[in-house]
Amino acid sequence: MLYVRRHFIYTRFWTLPFFNLLHVNMYLQGGIYLLLFFISQFVNFPYFLAQTFTWTICFYMGYLINNIKIENRGKKILLIAFIVIFFIGIVQQYFAGGNWYNTNLLTKSNFLTKLTSIPLILYLFSRLPKNKLFKYFEKYGKYSLIIYLVHAPSTSILRVILIKLGISNYFLLVFLITVITWYVCLFVCLLAKKFTIFNFLFWPYKYLNFHQRSIYR
Repeated sequence: MLYVRRHFIYTRFWTLPFFNLLHVNMYLQGGIYLLLFFISQFVNFPYFLAQTFTWTICFYMGYLINNIKIENRGKKILLIAFIVIFFIGIVQQYFAGGNWYNTNLLTKSNFLTKLTSIPLILYLFSRLPKNKLFKYFEKYGKYSLIIYLVHAPSTSILRVILIKLGISNYFLLVFLITVITWYVCLFVCLLAKKFTIFNFLFWPYKYLNFHQRSIYR
């Protein structure tokens, strides 16, 4: 299972550079990822492909936010629109029935809330007090992709190891896994910073020769 999870993580990680290599317009890319998401909800793909098609649109939302420049008035209008859509999504989830509160997966039922929560959370984070805690996490923001890719297998492995060591208390497990995983991620970030081979593994687009390369720096 860990192999399959790692496989689909890296598959979706390379999807965006692949379309950039083909010089696909970023708005068209967004449309493609959106279409792939809805197709994945109705077609039974292999696990790693299904997960790739499901989650890539969320990655791309962050990419669009980072690369589209909008004037202040436009930002306010978008913010209001996202808030309205978010609450519409909550209502839609509730009346859809089933485990509407289960948000571990991205489905057509929670699609609106999941997608709009990305810009809303980024907005809220940008409004937090600029204290030491904020600056600490802000410093590692540029490594967020590495942290995302590393944390999933790290938590799975750590959970197994800690349980085998006899640590079964739920709260202690959560605390230890969170802290250790964080520092494992930071160690991998350091490796990516120091060694080209690790850097290429996580940021292949920096080494690929296509016209949009500069926007990733």
